[in-house]
Amino acid sequence: MSTSKTIKKFLAICLALVMTFGVCGCSKIFDKDERTKEEYQAEATEISTEIVKRMIEGNYDPIDKYFSSADSSSVEEIVNNIDKRLEKESLVTVVSVYTDPDSYATDVQFQISLYFGGHSSSTTCYMRLRRSGGGWVVANGGSFARDIEALNSRFVQEKMKELGEG
Repeated sequence: MSTSKTIKKFLAICLALVMTFGVCGCSKIFDKDERTKEEYQAEATEISTEIVKRMIEGNYDPIDKYFSSADSSSVEEIVNNIDKRLEKESLVTVVSVYTDPDSYATDVQFQISLYFGGHSSSTTCYMRLRRSGGGWVVANGGSFARDIEALNSRFVQEKMKELGEG
């Protein structure tokens, strides 16, 4: 019977250790994120492309979680004032992507081309995504939104010229 008492004590100690690790947050040792830089880069590129497309659509709701509270209201105002025709007459292309190997912060360079009656125009914009709380945040949200706002203004001016209103 002494063997079963020893086994019970051993199991009780193991259970106590597991519970202690769980309560103290030491379980993160066992849950280490094993993603590579390339996987972070692919995720950031996909998210940034979605953000740009939603901004050009004038659709802020699906992307609000990617902007800090400091940028949120100004970005929302800009996005909500985007001309609805911009989406149909623009082409977004990823030009380059750089991911910092230490922080996984990712810079994505976009070329956004606008097409008008007889000519086209393009703009280069940079978005920087950084890791925050297991997700991503646009680090330069305000300045990126102003770039989109300038693009929208140029689009509206060209459309007015095309229609003979400018």
